[in-house]
Amino acid sequence: MAMRRRLAAEALPEDGTLVVVHPGCSMPARSYPWRQVARVADLLVGELGCRVVLTGSEQEIELVDRIRDSMRHQALSVAGRATFREFVALLALADLVLTNNTGPAHLAAAAKTPVVDLFALTNPPDQWRPWGVPHRLLYKEVPCALCYSRICPHGQECLAGVSPAEVAAAVEQLLREVRGVPNAR
Repeated sequence: MAMRRRLAAEALPEDGTLVVVHPGCSMPARSYPWRQVARVADLLVGELGCRVVLTGSEQEIELVDRIRDSMRHQALSVAGRATFREFVALLALADLVLTNNTGPAHLAAAAKTPVVDLFALTNPPDQWRPWGVPHRLLYKEVPCALCYSRICPHGQECLAGVSPAEVAAAVEQLLREVRGVPNAR
């Protein structure tokens, strides 16, 4: 309830699909490019009519601000301003979470919130996918998969090759699936 009040106080409308976008990751090789995150968030707001909340730690405020500042549409940022308890409450409140293969994907799954996971192939997808919740893993097959690298020497081809349109389509498809609505595309 407190998270609902906080979102209302932040002028986020109470109706409509709530998508939490968590763009950060402690391992740079697992991070979807920030410009593409901004484009995806714009597609979610502009084409799908979603309410988007951007999240991140205090260390990720600059990243989240850069994403939000480059968007054409409005999104709310709670980066660096939510306690862990508030963050988990927000994940539970969301209709869907969009993130890299990092902790928030698993926290969302624990909260039974569907996840679209931008999954860098630094480690095996079958071992690290969100468990027990509807989800989509998005990546491009690359010859350097399972490198376990912290920093990608190849330009993050496994993630950068996933277009913002593909991500938005996966979000739309997963939302329709969990709501029992036939796919309109």
